[in-house]
Amino acid sequence: MLSHSRLNKALWGETLSYARHIVNWLPSTTLNRRTPFEVWSSSPANDYDYMCVFGCLTYYHVTESKLDP
Repeated sequence: MLSHSRLNKALWGETLSYARHIVNWLPSTTLNRRTPFEVWSSSPANDYDYMCVFGCLTYYHVTESKLDP
């Protein structure tokens, strides 16, 4: 993911954390098509709307004033 997104190699820790998160939220055949998160928490992992392509453009939401840096 890190080389595909062409981000700095210093972000390897965040890349590893994101990869772990993806693995825990995807269904597994060894768990009868359930996710590790679902097995651990007993609640379904069905909210995938927040997942995006690793290294995609994001924007910060300004909470103070539009004219602040």
